[in-house]
Amino acid sequence: MTHFSLRDVSFSYPGSKSTLPALKGVSLSIAPGQIVVIVGHNGCGKSTLIRLLARMHGPTSGEILVDDEPIGWYNPQDLWKASALLSQENELYPVTLFENIALGLPESSQNVASARDAAEKAGAWSVLEKLDRGLDTEVVGFGHYSVISTGSSNDADHPLKKQQEELENNLNISSGEKQRVVA
Repeated sequence: MTHFSLRDVSFSYPGSKSTLPALKGVSLSIAPGQIVVIVGHNGCGKSTLIRLLARMHGPTSGEILVDDEPIGWYNPQDLWKASALLSQENELYPVTLFENIALGLPESSQNVASARDAAEKAGAWSVLEKLDRGLDTEVVGFGHYSVISTGSSNDADHPLKKQQEELENNLNISSGEKQRVVA
């Protein structure tokens, strides 16, 4: 289990025209297994904080520690395996729910028991149990899509009308439930 600590962390984007840092003097601690939700007004530094924790950027000042060691000592891929970052805009890929979950478990991507365990730990198993095909449920298309046609797609006999209905009706779970599957 991994413990994150930020001590007086500030960050300014290189080349930014802003005279204010994106983050200034942030200190916090995230315990192993703790779920943290970052909430705030637009422009307050939520995304910047997540980018720093994911090692997409390094702090301008202050320090970020992982298990009491400087974050720079760790291989980013090892950190990514030890944590899960979720945003409001999570997408499921057009494969089965098992395959979506297995994307986060590359070393055991053929192991249904591992996928079930991951779903249980993320609180998604109760969501999957409600679905007729459970882990074998196919996700068709992506969450955001458009049907483009030179004809009228409002016509019930239009060839794209059936495709549009399939995309809309394929997976009926809430955005919160989708976040649990992504987790």
